[in-house]
Amino acid sequence: MNLKKFLFEGEILRLMSFTVLIKPIGLFTQVLTAKYFGAGVEVDAYVFSLFLVTFLGMTFGNIFTTVAIPQITKIRQSLAPEQV
Repeated sequence: MNLKKFLFEGEILRLMSFTVLIKPIGLFTQVLTAKYFGAGVEVDAYVFSLFLVTFLGMTFGNIFTTVAIPQITKIRQSLAPEQV
């Protein structure tokens, strides 16, 4: 068996298991929020503001890790050791 293929399949299974575990936790937090604060405009505004912050943070974080870090690495590799 190819070791790379085995490790990659293991990572996929690990990611799937985290997803299966995280989704019920998210549901539980929403149930607790609804229990203690009820349903209303205030809670909707709170959830929407949390969504915006999380979405923007994750979007810019993913952009940085997928675009900026490889570019920085490429630039550092092209420089001489004394320039780094």
